[in-house]
Amino acid sequence: MINLGADLRGNWTRLAVAISGYGLVISLLFVSAQTRADEWPKVVATIAPLHSLVANLMVEGEPPELLFDRPAGGHHHAALRPTQVRALLGADLLVWVGPVIEEPVAEVLANNTIAGRQWRAIDCVGQSLLKQPGISPAGDDHAHSDHGAAEKPGNIDPHVWLNPINALCYLDELTQILTELDPAHELQYRANAERTRERLLRLDQQLAEQFSAISGPFMTYHNSFNYLLNRYGLSSVGGLVVVDDRPPALRQVLNFRQQLKQTGVSCLLADSSSSSRKLEQWRAGTVARVELLDVMGAALVPGTDLYFQLLQTMTNQISRCLQQR
Repeated sequence: MINLGADLRGNWTRLAVAISGYGLVISLLFVSAQTRADEWPKVVATIAPLHSLVANLMVEGEPPELLFDRPAGGHHHAALRPTQVRALLGADLLVWVGPVIEEPVAEVLANNTIAGRQWRAIDCVGQSLLKQPGISPAGDDHAHSDHGAAEKPGNIDPHVWLNPINALCYLDELTQILTELDPAHELQYRANAERTRERLLRLDQQLAEQFSAISGPFMTYHNSFNYLLNRYGLSSVGGLVVVDDRPPALRQVLNFRQQLKQTGVSCLLADSSSSSRKLEQWRAGTVARVELLDVMGAALVPGTDLYFQLLQTMTNQISRCLQQR
């Protein structure tokens, strides 16, 4: 005699087990998907201005790590700390300018293999590039370069981030790389890029209006801020070019002081890494005021606002210096 009740109970039991098994699989898949959605790539940016731009793309997730958190000259020649080397080699994405700005990073990469990808601002396709001051023919310090195959990297002024339109180029390329590394957050990256793009365009307009309201001759010393000046149509009437951070020769200093006196400029713009004591000595007997410009944002708090604060602060300093009589 067939026991239909037992068979039905057995079928229900097997069905319940099957459903339970499928539920477990679905739960595991959900947890796995949730875990992937919560994971963000490990991004390391070398200098604060680039770190700020990347941070704007990653506001919802894991913020990028700033390699040179003590930027007073350490990005140029100082040996990296072991923790910095580990951060470099373990990054999913390394964001840096190039070997002229971050020489110790170039040395590490030359002798080691980085785990992830790397991106260099100096190579961004379509940005505006300038010749390195002191390398162009006389009177042509603002000459543009297409950064073509025939152009030596050492001929390019590496302080490319100081033109906010160049920053738009960086946003495009970094957004593409981040979406390739982390497709789960593509919508966030693209939305953040669009918001940051709009903010950069507003900044560019604000700075253009501010610079259009000022005028007057000025001179420069150790001009690492040429991209900002060039973007808004400003050019110095003279200056002293520092090559490879070497101290200027006595003849250069004497010519520089003579220029300051003869031109009668009221404003001398210099890189903040310059010796303020020496600059004050050199300008003695002239009417020039010294304004030190920090192109790295060393005095600013790292984060999403730093890039915008950096360019605005420098513009305010230049405006104040040029309006000083």
